[in-house]
Amino acid sequence: MPRRPAVPLDPDELERLAAIGATVKEVGALFGLAQSTVSERLARDPLKSAWARGSARAALSVRRRLFQMMDEGSLGAAVWISKNLPMLGFREPPRESHVEADVRSNTTIRWVAEWGRPEGEYLPPADGIELIEGEADEE
Repeated sequence: MPRRPAVPLDPDELERLAAIGATVKEVGALFGLAQSTVSERLARDPLKSAWARGSARAALSVRRRLFQMMDEGSLGAAVWISKNLPMLGFREPPRESHVEADVRSNTTIRWVAEWGRPEGEYLPPADGIELIEGEADEE
């Protein structure tokens, strides 16, 4: 059986699609190609360069709008930017989960500790301990 002729992918069209955030799966559906075929073809120039340029334009567009929202007073945009843009150097403090078992009362407790307390203290949260399973013996 003869092979089906290759569907041409236009680099300019791919760049426009990437610039609006299209996924490889969506590009495949648009051109009638399997996602794996599109991925393989995007790995080679000139399609690779066109896809990279379009993706960069999409990222810049999103970043620009987030900064506009922050300038307009959106606290949510400001928080998201501060946590997700590495150029600012902010990060969420690490959290660590602990599970402890008390065989005498047949209970399991779980608490989350947060770093960044004064003098490096390692403390459970203010609300204390959360009962996960079992019941404590009443005295």
